[in-house]
Amino acid sequence: MAIPPVLLLFLLFDPVTTHGFRHCGSAAATNPTPPAVPPPPATPWRHHVFLNFRGPDVRHTFADHLYYALVRKGIKAFSDDRDLPPGQSVAEAIPRAIEESKLSVVVLSRGYASSEYCLDELVKIMQTVKEKGHQAFPVFYRLTPDDVVDHMWSGCYKDDFDRHKRVFSYERVDSWSRALTDIADIAGWVLPSDRSEAVMVERIAENMASKVHELGPASSYVTSDGTVGFCGTDNVGGKLQPDDTTTSGGEPTRPPPPASENIERGASDSAFRRPDLPPHFAGDDTTTSPLSSVSKSTMLPSISSSA
Repeated sequence: MAIPPVLLLFLLFDPVTTHGFRHCGSAAATNPTPPAVPPPPATPWRHHVFLNFRGPDVRHTFADHLYYALVRKGIKAFSDDRDLPPGQSVAEAIPRAIEESKLSVVVLSRGYASSEYCLDELVKIMQTVKEKGHQAFPVFYRLTPDDVVDHMWSGCYKDDFDRHKRVFSYERVDSWSRALTDIADIAGWVLPSDRSEAVMVERIAENMASKVHELGPASSYVTSDGTVGFCGTDNVGGKLQPDDTTTSGGEPTRPPPPASENIERGASDSAFRRPDLPPHFAGDDTTTSPLSSVSKSTMLPSISSSA
């Protein structure tokens, strides 16, 4: 007996039957692939370069000149006396600023090692290099890489470390020593007292701008897998090899011996705590600010080694 057309349509489209088009899009009849787990969110870099220096040595000279040269080139810089609002916790702000910067520039001046706050920041910088692919670049300001490498035995840093060994724990002093040795093992810039500071500042700023363009804008570039390689021309920012020299604007310098491969955790974040620090600091007190050494954060491009 023929099925009436109306009944046939009812059977085809009845939602409770297994006939007709019921299986199309049905959870019971299909086996959809579960959605892929989304990748972890990218951690943005808020700053291009974090500048670490000892305030009384270079705050109103080399560091300020470099900071403004970077700003003029559109580089996003971090400055302790400009970017920290009153009441901000220094213990939290400094480590976070380092982690949120693509690169660090470490200005090693003759008085640098006298400040435990500069050294604590350096330990944090080198930890971030090892763990997060951060890149650090040394500037040897009125001294040589040998002065930094030989800090425990001779040179302008020896007296500072002799004092540190009497005052601070072995673990903390050892972490400072390792960090200094490792930063001195990275190719950077040497600025002797007889060279033009203005020329060097402009050259560094130009190469920083190049590096910023290469890596992308702040707050949108995802950190790398932790591998730290050469960055820029002439191996600036790379590990020194036995036949490498460090840029000094004309006079090559003997490279320091290899540094330790591992950077141990030294001072904890509490080392950045300064209960006596005024809410807004811009003075010249040697140890007034753990940020005195860190004045501005900015990012570094490659640098030419020519004078």
